[in-house]
Amino acid sequence: MLYPKATKIALLQSKFHRITKHQMTKALKPFGLNIVEWTILGYLDHINTLTSLSRVSEEVGIQDSFVTVLCSKMEKSGLVKIIPDKADKRRKNIQITKEGKKIVSIMQEQFIVYFSPLFKGLKEVDIANFLSVLKKIIKNFDSRLM
Repeated sequence: MLYPKATKIALLQSKFHRITKHQMTKALKPFGLNIVEWTILGYLDHINTLTSLSRVSEEVGIQDSFVTVLCSKMEKSGLVKIIPDKADKRRKNIQITKEGKKIVSIMQEQFIVYFSPLFKGLKEVDIANFLSVLKKIIKNFDSRLM
């Protein structure tokens, strides 16, 4: 198997990260959200059900305490609702609100504006393959940690 040089991977990853972070930050600015908050909101919209804050932390890949702080901020903005667990009062659950879903829908349209120039010249199959490769790399990394 042919492996690319580590320096080439690092360079490409760094450039891609800077480009996407810049575009996402511009798109999120009018909504007062940062990228991590957007990721949490997107995850909650995707699963569309009540889930624990610890599950959100696990899925997004950030510490529980940080998720709690961000979700509390988003609750004050009306984007999510935090609900104490009935069985374990120490545990908190969260779900996206109608307002949060509305923001996700608007943001999806905004991302088309901000990201479509980045996909210029790519076919749908190219984008699907790119996403598939990213998912496989993440899965391989996650399984390595277990």
